[in-house]
Amino acid sequence: MDPAADTWEPHLLDEDDFIREVQSFSFWFEAVEGYLGDRPLGHDPDLSDVDLDVAERDNLVTILCNYCVGETAALEASSGLVRLASNNPAQIFMATQVVDEARHVEVFRRRLGMHAQARRPGPDRPTVLRATGHRRHHRRGATDRPAR
Repeated sequence: MDPAADTWEPHLLDEDDFIREVQSFSFWFEAVEGYLGDRPLGHDPDLSDVDLDVAERDNLVTILCNYCVGETAALEASSGLVRLASNNPAQIFMATQVVDEARHVEVFRRRLGMHAQARRPGPDRPTVLRATGHRRHHRRGATDRPAR
């Protein structure tokens, strides 16, 4: 079967062939290229951003920060699972998950950087920490504050 053909459907393969097919980097790269090939960092260059007021931009920055934290946690968790995989095909499959999570982190951090910079000339320290991935430092700072 030709993966490039429009009619190719991996879920129609028998179980052994399906597992052999999806546990490969080439399968992952072809799948991603199919829908991201013309979208650098997942962004369609033909689309423009909507103008946001300050409150809307702040809400968007908060949402993007949450996505960055979640995707970074997924990246860290999936990277730790690679060494626990029982065989090489499973390791390769888990490695594709790591790469995909890293791609998500990169996309969200770039979008966050664009919106956080446009938000105000000098973002406050918590925003900078959230945007640059220093979650542990940010969490430690939040828990070291004296009780009120």
